[in-house]
Amino acid sequence: MPESAVFDWNLDYLSHQTPWDTGQPAPELRQAIESGQIRPGRAFELGCGRGTDAMYLAYNGFSVTAVDYSSVALAHARVLAAEANIPVEFLEADICHFAHPIKPVDFVLDCGCYEHLRQTDQHRAEYMATLRRITQVGSQYLLLMRRPDPKGHSGTGNSIQDVLAEFGDDFEWDKAASADLDRSSESLDHWSLLLIRGSK
Repeated sequence: MPESAVFDWNLDYLSHQTPWDTGQPAPELRQAIESGQIRPGRAFELGCGRGTDAMYLAYNGFSVTAVDYSSVALAHARVLAAEANIPVEFLEADICHFAHPIKPVDFVLDCGCYEHLRQTDQHRAEYMATLRRITQVGSQYLLLMRRPDPKGHSGTGNSIQDVLAEFGDDFEWDKAASADLDRSSESLDHWSLLLIRGSK
């Protein structure tokens, strides 16, 4: 990731220009955990920000590794986790060039990273390579994204069909579970996609 992009993210966190960071775990994630659709195991969050969702996972029995390339966001996350006595491994890294040794996990969460990459049309292949490396057959992957803009403005939304096509044959869509999670969402602007890593 270019240094200028890292600087921009750090500046956003320093100036509190982070409207996506509500300080509450994503409703879809809560629903998935509370309903038993996703069970405790080894989890990995792509783009954890201040760590709200990562800490929620750890609190609910997951062993969590959470990655972001904003040092400012991670500093906040580490303080919050320490204050709450919640164990999370926070790593400062670029998920598109992720070289940290890690065994495949059971669950991956993405609440905005892939959407950002789609908007900028950058490093999607590298993201997919990281996702394949950290998952194994049966791994679950929860992706939260904005719905397409009804006015058709480019870069302001994502259709399920387009995103599914980009994941190819590596992941299978758990359509019923995804629909359940969508019904739990507090926002009509977003949708959730629960995928399962296949054998291909």
